[in-house]
This record gives sequence, C-alpha cells and structure tokens, in this order.
Amino acid sequence: MDTLSLIGIVFFAAFAGGIPPGLVNMAVAKTVLEKNKRNGYYSAAGVCTVNFLHALVSVILGKYIVKHATIQTNILKLGVLIFAVLAIYFLWVAKKNKPHVTRRVKFSSKDSRKSFGKGFFIANLNILPIPYFVLISTQLADTVGGDYDVLHILLFSLSAAAGTFSILHLYIQAFLRLGKKTEVLATYANYFMSALMFLLFLITLLRVYYAG
Repeated sequence: MDTLSLIGIVFFAAFAGGIPPGLVNMAVAKTVLEKNKRNGYYSAAGVCTVNFLHALVSVILGKYIVKHATIQTNILKLGVLIFAVLAIYFLWVAKKNKPHVTRRVKFSSKDSRKSFGKGFFIANLNILPIPYFVLISTQLADTVGGDYDVLHILLFSLSAAAGTFSILHLYIQAFLRLGKKTEVLATYANYFMSALMFLLFLITLLRVYYAG
C-alpha cells in the first residue's frame, strides 16, 4: 500500500506541476499546431525522458538529505518559502495574463526524431523539476520506510515521467480540439496551481512545526 501511495502521489505531483502553461508544455503544444499530433507525441516523449532523469537525480539527492536530519529540516523550511512564493506567483500570473489567440507558424522539417530532440532539449532548459521533486521525495521518505531502495527510486522516476506524459497528452488533445480556447483554460490552471501550492505550503509548515 505504501508503494502504491508513493506512485500515486508522485504521479499527481508531476501531473499537477505540468498544468500551468510554461516553456515545456507550450512547446509541445506548439509542435502540434505547427506540425501534427504524431510529432507532438514525439516531442512529449523527449520531455518525459528528461523528466525521468530529473526525478532520478532528485530522489537520489533526497535520499542523501533524509539521512541528515539537520539538512532535512532546512529543506522543509526552504520548502515553506518556495511553496508560498509559488502560490503567490501562480495567482499573480492568473490575474495578469489575458487570453490571446495562438497563431500557427510554418515549420519546414517533418522528421519525428527532430521533434523528440526538440522536446529533449527544451526540457533540459527547465531545471525547476529538480528542486520540486527533491521536496516531494523528502516528504515521502516515511512512505518507503525512511530510505529509498533501487526499486522505489525507479518507481518514483517512472511515476514522475508518467504524470508528465499524461498532462502533455491532455495539452496535445486540448490544442487539437479547442485551439485558441486553451488560453482560457490556461488561466484557470494557474488558479488551480496557486491553490495546490498553498496546500503544500500548509502541509510543509505543519511538518516543520512538528519536527521542531
């Protein structure tokens, strides 16, 4: 049951983290509009490959942090600040951004491997998943008995990649069906993420309080 909880929580964390429009998911959606659905999925596969590696690095770092109580406490305190800032940021973005029409841009290459490489490259530009998953992995340490073995490290990374692919799949389908209306959905997505970050802020704050 603990293993299933780990998989479910990490999957949801990765899924939720990909909801707000950003560099990665909008690049995948743009690939769909510029080329086709197939290339969009190749681009998503490139993103998920990098996401798997980011999660792998994150959980290994988290494994080290969990073994050092002082570092873990400091990470939790940092997490309180990060989640608070992110909650305010997503709320600010939601209120500031106004829906606009996404324009189609012509793209000369039809090579699916280039779409995979594009997704792989863009995902490497985004290092935010690493501290995000470090925080998640340290807070889930108790779920795996206080330490991550090889199996749980792989399950953590695979769940993160699966959650990312799921939200990218929804982005691809949304842009295919809704086109310009996806900008409106993106605005509401930022409100959702603000609420989620506030919830994580409260949970982490309680952990810091009881740890002290």
